[in-house]
Amino acid sequence: MNIFLFDGSLDGFLSCVYEFYYSDIKPFDIIPEDKYSLNLCDSYFFIDTDDDKCKKVRNAIMEKIGCRLLEDIYYCNLSDINCHMDLCRYVDFAFKKGVNYHLYKQDLVIIKIDKIIKKVLHEFQRFAGFARFTKLYSGVLYSKIEPDHNILPILYNHFSDRFCEEKWIIHDLKRETAIMYYGNNSEYVALPRDYSLKILENSDDDFIEMLWKKYFKSVTIENRINKKLQLRLLPKRYWRNLPEILKK
Repeated sequence: MNIFLFDGSLDGFLSCVYEFYYSDIKPFDIIPEDKYSLNLCDSYFFIDTDDDKCKKVRNAIMEKIGCRLLEDIYYCNLSDINCHMDLCRYVDFAFKKGVNYHLYKQDLVIIKIDKIIKKVLHEFQRFAGFARFTKLYSGVLYSKIEPDHNILPILYNHFSDRFCEEKWIIHDLKRETAIMYYGNNSEYVALPRDYSLKILENSDDDFIEMLWKKYFKSVTIENRINKKLQLRLLPKRYWRNLPEILKK
């Protein structure tokens, strides 16, 4: 089986889309290099990220389909689900059907990709509301998260608008990456999971956290606690970073 490997980036995937159309090699699957497990039965081909090929694919999408398809590709590429071959078929389907491609709700590839996009955006909405920040001695706000999907880029868009006057760091422990925001400047950095403990050692937020936990407890009506609803709205795997739940 022919496997296309790429660097996992959006431009890397668009380069794979270009090769899907113009290469003599037709892939059975498209997989980010860091998620591929060597299989002796596979023939794998690494697709280099090519700016010219990316530009051609983007221009073709904008001319024939529109920006909605680019948004779909962007959100789906943030997913931690191995879906890039389905995403490539989704792009091909859109080119065949035109601007109304998303209205074909009964098509299997449309169903698959719609579900993945909804999962990514649903998780983003959860963390946009439940991310907890701790104030460090330096005045920087720090938040640690462990999302299922790579939602750090869209969380950046949300919090850079909401906390535009602050300096903050959002640390994705699962992927060991972080976004650091300093006013008009920001950067993505590699940040090992273990650094979280070292960073929090420099926190002066214990008093504020204590007040928050007391507030949370005071507004809780014990006989109206609905555990099933709580778990449905915020699954337990997210609780480890919520001080009001773990440290009452």
